Amino acid sequence: MSEPTESVDLIKLPVSQLTLGMFVSAIDKSDKGQLAIANAGQIKHKDAILKLARSGIKFVWVDTGRSADHCVFGKKTSNDASAGNKKT
Repeated sequence: MSEPTESVDLIKLPVSQLTLGMFVSAIDKSDKGQLAIANAGQIKHKDAILKLARSGIKFVWVDTGRSADHCVFGKKTSNDASAGNKKT
């Protein structure tokens, strides 16, 4: 028997938008048409972000579910967006 697959919420982000606490699941090497997933993990130091940038990595795939609670991902929430536009 196989175990049920876990739902994963991955989003593609530019390295410039990475912040501490985000969980990088894959590195996008779109110039080579491949993904590298050997070094998945949570960003704990700013040096990790700098190393990605210096290596020429432009985009990464971030697992929002495994990232720290304080990380913000620009999720669309229709209730929040429309609440500010309502006239009373």
